[in-house]
Parts: sequence; structure tokens; C-alpha cells
Amino acid sequence: MLGEGLRRNNGFEVLNNGEREKIRNWLNGAEIEVIPTKSGTLKTETLLSMPIDNSIAVTSSPKESLEKFTINFSRMLIESGREGKVVPHIAARHLTSSEHLVKIMDDVQKLNVKKIFSIAGDNSEPSGPFSSSLDFLRGIQEKDISSEGIDIAGYPEGHPKIPTEILNQALLSKQKWAKETGTKMNIVTQICFGSESIINWVEKIRGLGVELPVVVGVPGRISIVKLADLAKDLGIGGFAEFFSKNFGYASDLAKAALANYEPNQLLIDLSKKTSDKHKVEGIRIFTMYNIVPSMDWLEGAKSSL
Repeated sequence: MLGEGLRRNNGFEVLNNGEREKIRNWLNGAEIEVIPTKSGTLKTETLLSMPIDNSIAVTSSPKESLEKFTINFSRMLIESGREGKVVPHIAARHLTSSEHLVKIMDDVQKLNVKKIFSIAGDNSEPSGPFSSSLDFLRGIQEKDISSEGIDIAGYPEGHPKIPTEILNQALLSKQKWAKETGTKMNIVTQICFGSESIINWVEKIRGLGVELPVVVGVPGRISIVKLADLAKDLGIGGFAEFFSKNFGYASDLAKAALANYEPNQLLIDLSKKTSDKHKVEGIRIFTMYNIVPSMDWLEGAKSSL
């Protein structure tokens, strides 16, 4: 599986015009996922490396409150000129009560956030009454709180703690919720290194009746040093949970870090193997503390198309 993605040649020369245009659209509209630093700031070089027009998804942390970690970092990015382009992760298990949910969503709305990413969160036990993303969605519906867009997670390579049947039923339930509330919803996948698992999973959920557009999680340039920094900041338990949830195959990540991975071949394969029926409509770049090199790759890939 990893062999698909570890070829170091650019590879874009093999694309026909339609495939080239598909990848160009994915890159131009790519969402960039960042993990807040402990200081809650970014170096100027790092901030300037991120395209001003691309959305930036801000993760949550099992070790920090949503306010301190996700909301404050989102505010910093918005104040840098990215209003309407920041997507905070709201982790259901980090919410301590219905009142806390209302407060967080009020914070989000005051920042003029257009879209949030709804996840369960990495806490082993919920901090309050919300155990899952679906609990959160029902909670904001009960409080009559709306959002223009809410993205949810998808797991082409499975989840370490949740059976596939339950994951699939959750997708159907969330899709029903989105239709009932008139909310625009996309599925954003865990990070993937090869196209086969993505295509198989998309075709399976389409067969089950899931029609939501899919945004594929792809790695940027991976650095083993930056992964070590991430492990230190999240703590061993937090990193293990993050790792097992986001990466279907540990060996893929390790090999990719050692091989200076770039996702060109993954995008090429996806462009060739997907059609309109798959509704793969975008990508999210997981930077994992390696923002500047990942943005260098993004700009280089765009310019080579």
C-alpha cells in the first residue's frame, strides 16, 4: 500500500487534462490541518507559508481545554486575516456540560467561523454528557444552534476502538441529521497513504446510501523529528491515541517519515481511479508540526501542474 505513495518522481507528466485539472482543483482548495503549539502562536515564517485563501483546520487536544487550545489558536489565525477560513475541531468528549457546549458554540460564532469539524475526541472517557460526534450534533440541534457547515470524520482503514458497522451507521445517522437541519456536511477521512483503501471504502459507503462528499486526508511532508515533537506535546498516551486513530498502518507512517514522503503518487492514483460517482471533492493536508515543508510541497505541486 505504501509503495503507491513513496515513489519520489513528480509523476504529474502521466496525467491527462482531466486528471490534471482534478488535482489542480484539489490543491487549490486544499484544507490545511494544523496542531496548535503550546505557546498558542506561530512563527511569522510559518504563518506566511500558509496560503491566505485556503481553509485551516485547527485540532483539539486531550490535554488542553477547547478554549485554551483550539479556540484561542483559531482566534490567532483569524486575526492574521483568515476570517471565514478557519475550521476549529470541536471534540464532543471535551465538553463538560450542555452549558459548556453553548459557550463553545457562542465563542465560535463570535469568531464568525463558517464551518466546524465535529469529532468525538481522544479522551478515554467523556468529560460530560457527550460521548460521540452524533451526541454533539444532537446537542446543538436541541439548543437550536446552527452552523453553515459541519465536517465529520471518516475511517477508510478503520478505527481502533469502533467496529466498522457502527462507523457506517453513524455516517448514515449524521447524513440524516444534516438533511433534517439543512447543514452542509462533508466527510474528512483519516490520513491515508494509498488509494486502494480509500476507493474501496468510498464505494462501500456509497453502496450503503451515504451520499456526503468526501475530503481525503493526505500527509504533507513528514518529518520524524516533528513527529517526536508531537509525541512530546501530546504525551505518550495522547500521541498513541492520535496515532492509532489517524493512521491505519503504523509501518506506513514510520517508513514515510524516514523516506521524506510526498503525496504526489497518491493524488495521481486518486485522480485516475475516481469519477463523479465517488464524490471525492477535496483533500486535507495533515501537516503534523511540519507546516513550512508541507506548504513548500503544496506550492511546488501546484506550480508543476
